[in-house]
Amino acid sequence: MATKEDTLNQWANLTANLPILPVMDAIPYKSKGSSYGACGIRIDGSPEFIDAVLSRLKDLVDGENSNPQTARYG
Repeated sequence: MATKEDTLNQWANLTANLPILPVMDAIPYKSKGSSYGACGIRIDGSPEFIDAVLSRLKDLVDGENSNPQTARYG
């Protein structure tokens, strides 16, 4: 199991702007049952914090659309 230090080192050494959509398995709209193990991020906090985080995760929003050709953000 990776330690916190290992994880922070991995994060610090990541290549910027890796593509998300090729490795994302979006949960279908109105799916039922457990989403354990599915690709996803939960963001909690003030509306301003959530907007600030979401503005940096537009690729994930595109993935929720499940159709990269008609995604809202470029």
